[in-house]
Amino acid sequence: MARATDGNDKPHVLVVPFPAQGHLPPLLDLVALLAARGLAITVAVTAGNAALLDPLVAAFPSVATLVLPFPSSPLLPAGCGENAKDLPAGHLIRPFMVCLAALRAPLLAWCKARGQQGRRVTAILSDFFTGWTQTLAAELGVPRVTFSPSSAFYLAMTQSLWRHVPRRRRPDDPDEAVAFPEIPGSPSFPWRHLSSMYRRHVPGDELSEAIRQSFLWNQESKCFVVNSFAALEATYLHLERPFPDKNGAGKWMLAVGPVSDAVGTANVDRGGKPTVATADVAAWLDARGEEGSVVYVSFGTQCRVANFD
Repeated sequence: MARATDGNDKPHVLVVPFPAQGHLPPLLDLVALLAARGLAITVAVTAGNAALLDPLVAAFPSVATLVLPFPSSPLLPAGCGENAKDLPAGHLIRPFMVCLAALRAPLLAWCKARGQQGRRVTAILSDFFTGWTQTLAAELGVPRVTFSPSSAFYLAMTQSLWRHVPRRRRPDDPDEAVAFPEIPGSPSFPWRHLSSMYRRHVPGDELSEAIRQSFLWNQESKCFVVNSFAALEATYLHLERPFPDKNGAGKWMLAVGPVSDAVGTANVDRGGKPTVATADVAAWLDARGEEGSVVYVSFGTQCRVANFD
């Protein structure tokens, strides 16, 4: 049940995260930034993820929670968990992503009930893995903003892949190059370096097409916001070409990061203990005085890096 805290005259944002360790925390950091500016927000989560919101709700009275039952699905084994980090096998991330679309109906019912009480939702902010929320926003007649927890470059690549669906000409060659002419510099990558979710795509397969449609719905959102900053990837920010909507109009990609610890919420329980303290990472970076001496590598949100000391 949601804890209503906003007044009737205030804008009210419904936030729909994707429950994964690399997705949920940065979106909650952004929620904290918005709440610190007085915006009324409701974050929708399933029961198994509700506790992760407790520090945020305690710190910001304008943030409410809407706790929904996790949808059952024949595509997922019983008891597989409600967060991607709990999935027993990596390939289950695909049906996990699709089954969350079943939350649309209860979210719509909740939004309509609020509207009848004169407390309507005025915008939706949701993860780019929850593209189905675009149809929710369209039915409610409100704008949706798509949030990406990762880089602008990766977001541009991902959206380009799902729009154009490049296929392999040499199925036995994992190093076959895939080009991205819409992205500055026209980069290309070997097939094996592309997203595993994309590499598993099978045209015509129901699950595969549901995933593609989810990403395509992102193109219809008001804009994209990314957990990145200009000093890291100015080349790829404020791009319109990789993000045309169905009418061909471009969509802005705006940087809001780094959001971690922006308002002092990063040191609380975020669903897992960090291997290295944030302060230690910052101190190490500060000690690297030479320009260009640090290479940034992201291993994704599902990887565990071994200690090779």
